[in-house]
This record gives sequence, structure tokens and C-alpha cells, in this order.
Amino acid sequence: MGTDDCSAFLIRPQITQIFTEKSLWQSVTSVDSPTYRRLWPEQLRELNMTELESLREQKDHFFRTHPQSPLTPQQKCEFTGLDYFPENPALRLEVEIEPFPQREVIEMRTSTGDTQTYRRVGRFTFTVDGQEAQLTLYAGPHGYFLPFVDALANVETYGAGRYLEPEPLGGNRFLVDFNLAYNPYCAYNDNWSCPLTPPENRLNVPIRAGEKLYRGASHE
Repeated sequence: MGTDDCSAFLIRPQITQIFTEKSLWQSVTSVDSPTYRRLWPEQLRELNMTELESLREQKDHFFRTHPQSPLTPQQKCEFTGLDYFPENPALRLEVEIEPFPQREVIEMRTSTGDTQTYRRVGRFTFTVDGQEAQLTLYAGPHGYFLPFVDALANVETYGAGRYLEPEPLGGNRFLVDFNLAYNPYCAYNDNWSCPLTPPENRLNVPIRAGEKLYRGASHE
């Protein structure tokens, strides 16, 4: 966005984030997309980039330029990129879910006081730096959903929680890659309404992987 494009700023109506970032991101980074391109392994090696680094670079481009970016026009003008923890292979986990006897339906509160409906699927246990932790996996209209808050909340990570969409591996096993943890859109401005992490998924351990707290331009 050029300087001239930043002379006036539009206020968008509040939008509820009912889709997951994964589904939106897949739609704009598909192989057939004219705007975005995937880098194949040989290209990544030539650029000395990992697949995760490539994804993060393309996400920055999406935030800066795409009409569906969660940023306001003013924020786009001053956007210099999202902040992340370094890639941490120790936090790419294959976990086994202990299913709940019944998939209880819950109403998850949002950042604007509304609610969204999810089902509690099961719970898994994992270890971070020698400390045991547990998280509950949910299912929503777009698949599996894992919101969580860690011990770094409001200091290094977003206080209302970050999101993941774990990949099912068969049976009760899932791939939970905390390096892919991302902020909900309401972390960037108040134009969005996003589910808040339930108390049962508020951890006492730090998760030093994925996206950090957004410290970009304020929205006014």
C-alpha cells in the first residue's frame, strides 16, 4: 500500500470470526491462487528457508495487502510484520486424545459478549520443559479447534489466547504443532469478534512457539 493510499482510513463494521484462519489461509495460498504461491522444497532450499518461514512470510504479505486482511487500512500502512517465537521442534507433538464419554455442547463466549457453539471432544496430556500440562480439544463447524492461553499471556503472547486446528492422524491421535499457533483476529483490532479461551485451557506453563503478542499500530 503506497503512502497516498494511507491518507484516509475506513472503519469496517464489526465482523464475527466464525471461520478458522486455516480455512481462509488455505483458500488464498492454494496452488491455483493468482495472488499467492507456494514454495516447493527445492525452492525453499535455494532460499535457505524452512516451510514454516515461508508460510510466515506469505502471511505477512496477506496481512499487508489482501482485502480480507484483519488489519485496518491504517494498520496496513504501518505494518512491518508479525512477531514469532523461533521454530521449536520440541513443540510439534503427536498426542493421543482421551475422548470424553459424551461430546458435551458448550457455548464459548466471544470478545464482544456473544457466544459460539462447540463440542468438547477430549483431553490430552503433554510435557513442556519437564512440566505436565493438559488441554481440551473442541469441535466446531469448521473442524477441530484448540484455543489456549499460556503462562506468557499479556507479556509475550495474546492474553485472550491463541488458536490451533490440530490435524487428525487416525484413531484418537492428533498432530498438535504449537509452531503454527496464531492470534485470533480480535488481537489486532476491535472490528472482530472471536471466541475466548475457556478456563480449562488456560495453562500454567509457557508455550514458546508460534505467534507472539501483536504490538503494531493501534486502531483508532
